[in-house]
Amino acid sequence: PDQLRHDDERIRGFGRERWTLIARHRDTREPVGYTEMFLPSENPKLGSQGATAVHAAHRGFALGRWLKAVMLQRVMQARPEIDRVQTFNADSNDPMLAINHAMGFKAHLAARRWLIERADAETWLEKRK
Repeated sequence: PDQLRHDDERIRGFGRERWTLIARHRDTREPVGYTEMFLPSENPKLGSQGATAVHAAHRGFALGRWLKAVMLQRVMQARPEIDRVQTFNADSNDPMLAINHAMGFKAHLAARRWLIERADAETWLEKRK
């Protein structure tokens, strides 16, 4: 909780607000999943769906879908000025892609990240000497 509060202060410093929804196990009250939404003050018509994660032991019960749907519903009710919500997803994350497609999200931007292994970077740097 202290770390989340610190993160929220930092996020507010950037002019954003983060909403977090946490699912807890009925019996143990332990957190088993969460989702987050960011609301940027510079664009009050936009919601930015952040991470959604479910503990491995609790997957397969549509908990991630439920979390995202409830968050979307709450944000839309509380912030009627929001007219679109964006999210991000790796093409390799089939379960979350299925949720996003089922909810009606459509691809609008593709990005590629590049990676170099340390040994390859060292080899390239060595050649530059």
